[in-house]
Amino acid sequence: MLYIFIYNSKKPRSFNMTNLNKNKVEVKMEQLSLCNQKNISKINKVGRKLPKIAKSEYFKFNSKVDFSVQRKSLRRMGASEVGSMFIGTEHVSRLAIERVLKAIDREIPFKDNLSMRKGKVLENLAFDEFVRIYSDNIEVLYKNKYANGIDKYNYFKKYGKKDNLIGSTIDGWFINKEGESELLEIKCSDSIDLRSAVIEYNKTGNFLENKYFFKYYVQVQVQLACTGLSKGNLFFIIGNDAINCVIDRNDAFISKVMFGIEKLESRS
Repeated sequence: MLYIFIYNSKKPRSFNMTNLNKNKVEVKMEQLSLCNQKNISKINKVGRKLPKIAKSEYFKFNSKVDFSVQRKSLRRMGASEVGSMFIGTEHVSRLAIERVLKAIDREIPFKDNLSMRKGKVLENLAFDEFVRIYSDNIEVLYKNKYANGIDKYNYFKKYGKKDNLIGSTIDGWFINKEGESELLEIKCSDSIDLRSAVIEYNKTGNFLENKYFFKYYVQVQVQLACTGLSKGNLFFIIGNDAINCVIDRNDAFISKVMFGIEKLESRS
């Protein structure tokens, strides 16, 4: 009888352990769900205009009008176009042709491609991932879009005392824990070389490792000039990796880029 008592007392009470494990899993899942909800709530559904931008320093797109039609009315060079100038003469030639055509109300037909469509699909995932990783430093994040996905604002803040020759339709911006506004630019790629260049930049600050990274670096510097912001976040989704590059505004660098744009404009 004593043996039976000892044996029974040592038998595992599986039903209690099962309930305990189940409760732990439920609690963890609930905590994860609350964390995700908290992160998502930091992304404001209404695209808000950047502060300290005068009425003459931005263009607001109409969500009910075809975006391609509205693009034609933009006379300024785009920030991404400026970035492309620095990766080869072919891009410079194309940009010069586009400027001439725009001057006579003509343009090269816009061509969509798989890479661009893929980028648009991954963009929302990238926003969520950025907030998930850097949630502790984000008060609220604003996408520069309407609910239907159409871009909302194109910025061209005066550079010094001159009108800005460049306009930038940024991906988004956020207010950090110090109450300061920061730019967010998202890029999606599968390039191993680009991944290496991104890692190199974060280690050494070298933005010349890869011509495509240099293109994006120029784009962000120009976007900072167009928005008046001091800090940009160039956030990459490359394969299975999410990597952010913090880019501080470099006015000396921007001045050289602007000088080049002025020269190009004077020739067109």
